[in-house]
Amino acid sequence: MEKKSIKNKSKNKSKNKVALLVFYGRKKYSKMLFRYIFRDLKCNGGIVDKIFIFKNTHDESDLEFLSSLQNGKFGKYIEIIPGVR
Repeated sequence: MEKKSIKNKSKNKSKNKVALLVFYGRKKYSKMLFRYIFRDLKCNGGIVDKIFIFKNTHDESDLEFLSSLQNGKFGKYIEIIPGVR
């Protein structure tokens, strides 16, 4: 009887969506973080469905890195939230 309840719980988990909100400011602080985030995406066997990135920078090199993330392999999982204009 316990096995049946465990199966039901695992089915319920698959219906849940997991989203991350990342406050992005500088490439040098975020580069390592994104390696772990991408590892934890569902397409890689993890639990994360979507990544929301709150942009908080004006620096061109930081913005280029953010753009490369969005245009890269995992871009379809990323949504940029404009914070700083």
